[in-house]
Amino acid sequence: MIDTLFLFRPVLNGAEIREYAATLGFEDSQLKNNFHVTLAFSKTPVDWDNPVFQTKNTEDTFTGGTRSLKRLEGDDSAVVLTFIARPLSQRWGEMILAGATWDFDNFVPHITLATNSDVELSGKPMFNGAIKLDWEFRQTVAGDINL
Repeated sequence: MIDTLFLFRPVLNGAEIREYAATLGFEDSQLKNNFHVTLAFSKTPVDWDNPVFQTKNTEDTFTGGTRSLKRLEGDDSAVVLTFIARPLSQRWGEMILAGATWDFDNFVPHITLATNSDVELSGKPMFNGAIKLDWEFRQTVAGDINL
């Protein structure tokens, strides 16, 4: 099948991360409901039968490393928790080399915590707990998917 590709990994401990995000001052209506990490968002169609674009069915846990709270590139009202995860960056790179496109300057693994927010980020405590990711899921790029 040749089509666009949105490949992502749901966050398994989303309740814990949502609880953390609530302490930062976001209103409930601003917090995301389903946390995930986007690995591919290719508006250019790719061959889903290519082994690179097949989903990987493993769970992973990421602990430690550099983390930060930032505004999402291209959307100053969205707040993301960035973290270092070499396996995710390598996976993204494989898909780019195989023909997937990416609309941002670079890839930094992140979880979008909140949208439509003007909460000040400086001085906020960092989430230091584990980030637990489910296996990969894929779908076509359709409409307004909130990354």
